[in-house]
Amino acid sequence: FVIDEAHCVSQWGHDFRPDYKKLHELRQKFPKVPMMALTATATPRVQKDILSQLNMTRPLVFTMSFNRVNLKYAVLPKKPKKVDEDCIDWIKKHYPRDSGIVYCLSRNDCDAMAESLQRAGILALSYHAGLRDGEREHVQSKWINQDGCQVICATIAFGMGIDKPDVRYVIHASLPKSVEGYYQESGRAGRDGEVSHCILFYSYTDVHRIKRIISMDKEGDRHTKTTHYNNLHSMVHFCEDVMECRRIQLLAYFGELNFNRNFCKEHPDVSCDNCAKPSQYKMRDVTEDVKKIVRFVQENCEKVGARFGKTAQQNRLTLNMLVDIFIGSKSAKVQTGMFGMGAAYSRHNADRLFKKLVIDHVLAEDLYVTNHGQTVVYISAGPKAMNILSGHMQVEFCETESASSIRKHKAVTKSVSKREQMVQECLMELIDLCKQLGKAFGLHYYNIFSTATMKKIAERLSSDPEVLLQIDGVTEDKLEKYGAEVIQVLQKYSEWQLPEEQVASSGNEWIDTSQGRSHDDRDDLESSYFCNPPARGQKRKKAPFFKYSKKRKGYGSSGSSARGRGYSSNKPWSSNSRGGAQSAGRGSGSSVGNAGRRPGFMSVPTPQSVQRPFLKPSFSHMS
Repeated sequence: FVIDEAHCVSQWGHDFRPDYKKLHELRQKFPKVPMMALTATATPRVQKDILSQLNMTRPLVFTMSFNRVNLKYAVLPKKPKKVDEDCIDWIKKHYPRDSGIVYCLSRNDCDAMAESLQRAGILALSYHAGLRDGEREHVQSKWINQDGCQVICATIAFGMGIDKPDVRYVIHASLPKSVEGYYQESGRAGRDGEVSHCILFYSYTDVHRIKRIISMDKEGDRHTKTTHYNNLHSMVHFCEDVMECRRIQLLAYFGELNFNRNFCKEHPDVSCDNCAKPSQYKMRDVTEDVKKIVRFVQENCEKVGARFGKTAQQNRLTLNMLVDIFIGSKSAKVQTGMFGMGAAYSRHNADRLFKKLVIDHVLAEDLYVTNHGQTVVYISAGPKAMNILSGHMQVEFCETESASSIRKHKAVTKSVSKREQMVQECLMELIDLCKQLGKAFGLHYYNIFSTATMKKIAERLSSDPEVLLQIDGVTEDKLEKYGAEVIQVLQKYSEWQLPEEQVASSGNEWIDTSQGRSHDDRDDLESSYFCNPPARGQKRKKAPFFKYSKKRKGYGSSGSSARGRGYSSNKPWSSNSRGGAQSAGRGSGSSVGNAGRRPGFMSVPTPQSVQRPFLKPSFSHMS
């Protein structure tokens, strides 16, 4: 038995489903049948609970690192009513043409976000459970093929089974409900191994929206709701922490504690927002200030829903009201007790301190829904308030700059050479071409050439087929099918190609085994794609997409002619080409003369620099 998404078995998981708990009956009814449980988002506690619930004793456990080396994490301040503007500005600045996902909290948010992006000239569609099956499939297909849809605005219902490799960014326009959910959703970016962005626009107002959703859930019992609240607090803690590396926070949550703490410094191209900032923030002990806050809250804040214990001086106070009292604002509702004791704090930092106390359970938030359906959140003393007053718990806090000053920081722009501009323009043309070819051949465009291969083609800017065949991912077969169109694009940029010495010094991945041979030897190994004329009576391959005349200029010299939709060259075919030996005689009417030829040798392939880590068995038994 294979159980996928096994974290749904655990009541501690972020996506617990009661039906999954019944799966333990499989072990009772079929005790000798092997069982496998798979999950990509399970904390150590959830892992143990999975084994317990499924009665899996002494299992062989296969694990791999949770670290996604090519993802760049950042948490940005959110303007609650203008988050669509934040998304538009970010997309236009960083990825105006690439595929992305914007996750929203509700169906209405998805529709509104898609409309805003469309008005800004970004091709966007919404995807959520409110659409019919056919509509969802249509939207998904248009986005996967980038056929009139660049960005998909979706609820968390989107993503299961999606493996589009070239998603360059995932934006969370609202707070995810759990760290597991965030990791799963952000992990849909960059599956092709290229650097990709995971952006989270954060505002504490989203916490209250999600808490109301949890509280109104009729299916969940008290234990389930407590788990959801704790998961939410973990997510808030992730967003509020402006010192610890985002990557380290994520991995620590999933029990990976021995991760290299200097990873972001050693890989600046994927450095998270916290590691990219200068380390100007320092932690300080604020326990005495917190004791004053706790005493004030115990004496002055009413516990919503409590039947007994209310005193005459107690009122219902919100977090913002308490911040006003703490910093000594003139508009404060109460101007006694701790009034003005936090005058040394900026409003931004006082607000962050109170949120930290809620996350740490020193203070508690009580939701109250008015007769008009509006949710108001009041503050009361939390379960750990007494730990503070008794001295058993210390509180350390880091003061930071405000969100408005963070927004004023200007990004350092790199000086880009003219050649680099040409490389980028060529890359965009190649991507557009692959989309057109993909449409014509009924393929996903990234199956024609991968993102990494297209980048290498654009970097070379060479229209020489021999040079192209040295690039990993470019084969004779692919040049036979798509070479004419690709070379036509590259010819426009040929003046910007690197000199041969620079190409050689930049590190050629293919070993030229023909070095030292005579010119005659090289001619013997010439590929049939270049030299063998089609046999009499053999059909010429048609050009199914672009209309080319039957006779056109070749790409090697003025005298050569292109065959079908491929390419041609009168240059000698060196043995470092792929498939040279196997293709000899292909397309010719006779094999006479081939017997005396020496076969070509394919060079040893060089491992790619960016590879996904393979699954490694730990060969350990979990107790």
